[in-house]
Amino acid sequence: MYKHRIETEEKSTDISIVNETNAGIIFAAGTSAVNMASDPYGITNVPVMISGLAEAKAKLGYSDDLGSYTLGNTIQSNFVVFQNIPAVFVNVLDPKKHKKALAEKVCAVTEGIAKVVDKGILLDQMVVKKDTVALVSGTDYIAEFEGDGSVSITLMENEKTKGASELKVSGTVIDPSMVTEDDVIGGYDLLTGKEEGLELVRRAYPMFGIPVSEITAPGWSRNPKVAGVMAAKTEEINGVRQAMALIDIDTQTYPKITDLGKAKSDLAINGRNCTLLWPMARRGAQVLDYSAVWAAAAHNTDAEYNNIPTKSASNELLNVTAPVTNGGTEDIIIDLTQAEYANSIGIVVMINDQGVRAYGNNTAAYPNTKDPKDRWIPCRRGMNWYRNGFVQRYCDRVDDPTDYRKIESFLIDENILLNTWAGNRWIAGGKITYNESENPIEQILDGKIVFHTNIAFWTPMEHIVDVVEFDPNIIKNALGGGE
Repeated sequence: MYKHRIETEEKSTDISIVNETNAGIIFAAGTSAVNMASDPYGITNVPVMISGLAEAKAKLGYSDDLGSYTLGNTIQSNFVVFQNIPAVFVNVLDPKKHKKALAEKVCAVTEGIAKVVDKGILLDQMVVKKDTVALVSGTDYIAEFEGDGSVSITLMENEKTKGASELKVSGTVIDPSMVTEDDVIGGYDLLTGKEEGLELVRRAYPMFGIPVSEITAPGWSRNPKVAGVMAAKTEEINGVRQAMALIDIDTQTYPKITDLGKAKSDLAINGRNCTLLWPMARRGAQVLDYSAVWAAAAHNTDAEYNNIPTKSASNELLNVTAPVTNGGTEDIIIDLTQAEYANSIGIVVMINDQGVRAYGNNTAAYPNTKDPKDRWIPCRRGMNWYRNGFVQRYCDRVDDPTDYRKIESFLIDENILLNTWAGNRWIAGGKITYNESENPIEQILDGKIVFHTNIAFWTPMEHIVDVVEFDPNIIKNALGGGE
């Protein structure tokens, strides 16, 4: 619309409380509506750290079609459902490869504006004609995306556009259906040195200075091949860091809670750094992958404890409407006994108890292990968080002289930190020591120093029992029959 005026606009008051984490970040791999991004051709297999919805829309592009554009699950969960920042995203949809032609179509012009309802249009490849005459973007028309991904073409008044009642539009659209599991998995090309997909998790810390705490691939993690790679990527990122893999169980293949035993067996995921999640979550009319919602809920809970994974996300409100199955088409009710069955085989579900809540504390390693650090999700996340933080805090001391004062300083600094955390009840307790028995002279001469940390994170109070006894003496006393 042509404007020749003075006007004002009013912006909604931003009263959201944002939770900013520096202890670990969510890493999400998948597809995004890159045609709507500011640089559609420069955002494929490039890790980007994003701190809000507006930035996500600008850098990645965004569509409410979360089944096709899977990174939208994390964008919605992290920046809308919960206000957590930042998160790292890797889009694997390549507009140079995952594309198809948009056949020429006729679009009516109303008050100087034509609307193209097709989604995924690459504006730089769009051809607009009045009759047989090609119009020039920026000279004859301005094309802009609407919120739903459609395109509005606003005609500028000149001789070429005069009297236009319809336009002919053709071009190219991105096609997310062409993206495969191999694109998400990615890998390393020995010839070019290029990394793609989940392989890029190793770049997160060198690029952004924050270790990855959760690896996610909404819409894709339910694929056994993708899930297996995610599980493998959790150990020794950059050689020294650890993370959790959040893996969704396919609700179409396994629509009933009684299917979950087979689901876990089919996925073959039993690692301590893996969290299995079922089903999906509905929020209004929108359906989200549980892995994206759970990751955001866990970080939201961490923020309440100084960004330390002290408390489990279990029994925390998810700010969603209902659990859904059958690919997100059917609301379901999961009662306590059903949830307990899922928990007993190491799967996290949801229950509706005064709101929809996450329910489950066990990693995928349960029930094969009862070791608290490997069984309990908050303890496993805590161990990873501590190890990653230790490396980050003291990496600058590598290559210092092996001087006892240096060792003593090391112990003092870390014990002060551990005592602070314990004093605030963020951890159960911890102490670091230097033991001569673990540091023989031969080892020291070889340049290796060993410290020993004893640490404990709070286990969840998962089973609370109140023994209730009927006491006849209470009635006797109430009636004045007592002595």
